[in-house]
Amino acid sequence: GFRLFFEFIHLDDISGFDEYAIDPYVGVYLPEPTPEIDDLKANWQSEWKEKLTLGFFKFLEKTGHYNLDALHAIGHAMYRESPRFLNDNRLTERVQGVIDPKAVSSAITYTGGNAVVQKKVKWLRDWVKNTTPENVRQFLEFVSGAAGLPPGQKIKINHNGTDLKYLKSAACFWTVNMPFSDKLDGVAGAHATKSEFIDCVLESIKNVAFGKD
Repeated sequence: GFRLFFEFIHLDDISGFDEYAIDPYVGVYLPEPTPEIDDLKANWQSEWKEKLTLGFFKFLEKTGHYNLDALHAIGHAMYRESPRFLNDNRLTERVQGVIDPKAVSSAITYTGGNAVVQKKVKWLRDWVKNTTPENVRQFLEFVSGAAGLPPGQKIKINHNGTDLKYLKSAACFWTVNMPFSDKLDGVAGAHATKSEFIDCVLESIKNVAFGKD
């Protein structure tokens, strides 16, 4: 829906559209009382493009649609309107987030006092900082479903007393539940060493079933 709106709003001439064709693109963003179709066509460039764009942003504010779909649509429109932005990585990062390993590693936070979990969080940060961009991307998708880390976003670690060796995520909240127990830690087992723990991290992020807490 959002992208279709921007595809439509970039048209210079809508004279070939009837009201039934126009409504799916912009109907929800039209003001009350709804303008006549002839007025919409005749004053498209001089008046209605701007009014519909304002209506779009008022709709986002009213309904709370501050989400990636909307941001991607806005970014897509900006690219089409101003091609110079295509070479501006700063805009891409604002719209899509980053997969920079150091930035993602720094975003991982744990405020609990469990020493075992603190050790695992350090292992996780070290791995993220030094692994491949593709692994970082998969980690972010596991954590949140997003393909990049938005500016200022933190990745929260919760500790979870369980014998299950795999990490689980609460994707809506950018949260990872970190397991720990006597059967996992301190003795030979799934999380006894850093390499064993990282193997479990990799298994977790590559299996979408674990991103469902």
